[in-house]
Amino acid sequence: MNADNTTKRRALLKAAPAAIAPGVGIASATNPRGWQDAKGAFSRALEAVNAAMKAEDGAERAAWAFKETAPTQTFIYTEPAMDRGWLRTDAYEASITLDHNNWSKWSETLRGDPEYAAFGERVLIWQNEPAHVEACNRLKALREDLGAAHRAEHKAWRRMASFPTRDAAISAEKIAISRPHLECDEERMAELFGYLEADLKRIAALA
Repeated sequence: MNADNTTKRRALLKAAPAAIAPGVGIASATNPRGWQDAKGAFSRALEAVNAAMKAEDGAERAAWAFKETAPTQTFIYTEPAMDRGWLRTDAYEASITLDHNNWSKWSETLRGDPEYAAFGERVLIWQNEPAHVEACNRLKALREDLGAAHRAEHKAWRRMASFPTRDAAISAEKIAISRPHLECDEERMAELFGYLEADLKRIAALA
């Protein structure tokens, strides 16, 4: 998106709703039923997003808390001598700390270490703990719920923002309602201005 256009739109949003509807109150007693329904649906969609975010955050904290119980172990191994002509090194001892994320990547290097095999068994037991499986499944499901809530919110917002009107107060209210959600969403900002342009054309036709 063109940066100049974005800056101009943000400036207009800061000046709204007065710039759209000078002298007209934001709350209009003549709002049609359809507009009230669209506003209510958007409000409920926002509440659903907030609830989904809280649930996902709680599940993520629980999953991370369980990850803190994952087994870890430090292993000593021998790095072989290397001769690449331009680089030569002698064999030397090194260490690596393994956990549930990286342990399987070291199977070739540590395959002769009986402690490595025992550690792998501990990791598998931990990964298959019912509490761990449940926490992972719950987090996955709640992330899907959050994605669905965001999609529903965007759909409800579009219904509200695109509501056709010849009432300048409603156009101003669209901006007032949308403004908190547009700062980091340039595509939605551009979309809103398209709807407002259509409103202004309808309003101008009444003059």
